[in-house]
Amino acid sequence: MSGLASILWTAAAILAAILAARFWSPPGLFGRLSAALNGVWAPIVAGVVTSLIVAFVWGSFRQVPLLHDGIAYLTQARIFSTFHLYGGPRPLPEFFEQYHMFVTPKFMAKYPPGQSLSLVPGVWIGLPSLMPILLAGVTGALVFALARHISNAWVALLTWMLWSTAPGVLNFLPSYLSQTTTSALWLVGWWGLLRWRDDNRRRYLLLLAACIALGILTHPFTWLLYALPAGVAVLTIVVRRRTWKDLALASMIGCIGLGLLFGWSAETMGTGLRMPWSVYADTYFPWDRLGFSDDSTSPKRELPSDMVSFAASQRVFRAGHTVDTLPSQLASRLIAIFGDEWGDWRRILAPFALISLIAIGSELRLALVSVGVVILGFLLYGYDPQWTAYYVELYPVLAFATALGLWRFMCPVHQPKMTLREIGTCTFSHHADIAMLVLAGALLPVCASSIWMNRRAPTLSENPIVTFTKAAAALPGKRIIIFVRYAPTHPVNWSLVTNDADLEDARAWRVHDRGANDICLMRLAPARVPYLFDEATNTFALLDSSSVAAQRVAAATAVSRTSHANGTPVSQQHCCAPVACLSQASSS
Repeated sequence: MSGLASILWTAAAILAAILAARFWSPPGLFGRLSAALNGVWAPIVAGVVTSLIVAFVWGSFRQVPLLHDGIAYLTQARIFSTFHLYGGPRPLPEFFEQYHMFVTPKFMAKYPPGQSLSLVPGVWIGLPSLMPILLAGVTGALVFALARHISNAWVALLTWMLWSTAPGVLNFLPSYLSQTTTSALWLVGWWGLLRWRDDNRRRYLLLLAACIALGILTHPFTWLLYALPAGVAVLTIVVRRRTWKDLALASMIGCIGLGLLFGWSAETMGTGLRMPWSVYADTYFPWDRLGFSDDSTSPKRELPSDMVSFAASQRVFRAGHTVDTLPSQLASRLIAIFGDEWGDWRRILAPFALISLIAIGSELRLALVSVGVVILGFLLYGYDPQWTAYYVELYPVLAFATALGLWRFMCPVHQPKMTLREIGTCTFSHHADIAMLVLAGALLPVCASSIWMNRRAPTLSENPIVTFTKAAAALPGKRIIIFVRYAPTHPVNWSLVTNDADLEDARAWRVHDRGANDICLMRLAPARVPYLFDEATNTFALLDSSSVAAQRVAAATAVSRTSHANGTPVSQQHCCAPVACLSQASSS
């Protein structure tokens, strides 16, 4: 469905809902649907359907990670799956440089361990995509359950529909990014807070504390921002109830999370005072840190060509990140967030979110404060405003505000003399519920269209990482090395050089082409068949590791017309390589 057609369809759906609220009152069907939505199984069904949506959009339970971050998370998960905290250093590490990974003196991701740990069960059973898909289901179930708890079942249904098919959700939940875990933890924590507020059972407060501890181990900065408004809410209730022991126990659990984070740093970096991501920034991208100053310090390691291009592309945003530009940056980020939640046919629904602010309840107030704290907090960090992954946890709040606003808009249809305050405090309206039923049914086609348009399986076959991986798997040789020569126009967001957790057992080493010095790595692993991949021509060439000639033949002339089974040409002619080697030792 085209953009204009979907907007017109949504407008017609709202009109149909208004007419239904005014003139339609189905006795039997409406009662059965209401009972089902209020039943104990409704959140579970919402969670299962969410997992199915994410699995459908992603296309596989063994999906190849595409983004640099996701590759690093999954690589670290494979290390954890062998019951190790990190792997050994790469031999001649300059060949193995990989985004967000240390290649010496340890092989490990720069990120906190939480996200990679969550992926380990999927790695163990050979279905690495399974865990993000299941976590998306947990998030979906809680989106419905929380919306129903603080409003009603019909608002919950529309909240879940708007959230589960939002562009930002379909962009980031089908991935290995940390937001797949933190989104679930975010809502579990809020559910624990509400249950503790309502019945004063200590275990629910401890659940909130456990979510914060796990969140700190997954994405510390986001969870510091999460803990600020949640902590104020907890402290307010504790002061009123004088349950200081509960607060002490919860604080201890939160401190355990911090202790584990510092312990992870001490074990991997040798000191608990410097986090791996800070050490990585100093080593590779000194400008990549919080603040408003553009650090022009040179990296401690020599960057391969693709990392140089990546750094140049990102420093454009970093250099423009100053206090003076904060208003324009905030505007750009808000526009991007708006597109993630209200893009395409949803634009017409955005104004209804404002209606939810009438006589706002404490739950939505806390949620919106959290949204504001996160958005303002990330103003400390300079990045491309189109990268909205930092806000995925906020989209359930925006979807709920929209759904609640629509429900309140329908309330005065049957009672046109309702005042604004009466609309804001209204908790039950049979006619508004009927309108939501009609609206939800009418929006199903455009929601399905959003899901279908975001399905990635057809486009994945054309992704350079996927096609390269398939071609590499079809190359002859039980053990191989592929030297990757990037084209000048190589997209900086795709990386063909990645490392397996266990280098010795890996069939293929995918490394950077370093010209004359490739012979050094060939001689270090003489049992591996060496290939050169030239991205500019999209061809593989077989290299001669025994040659001592002073000059190597260009890869383009080495490629013959012989086609491999997968259609990728592999040369039967050998290239020459010089003897000059890189130093065997490399600084960390």
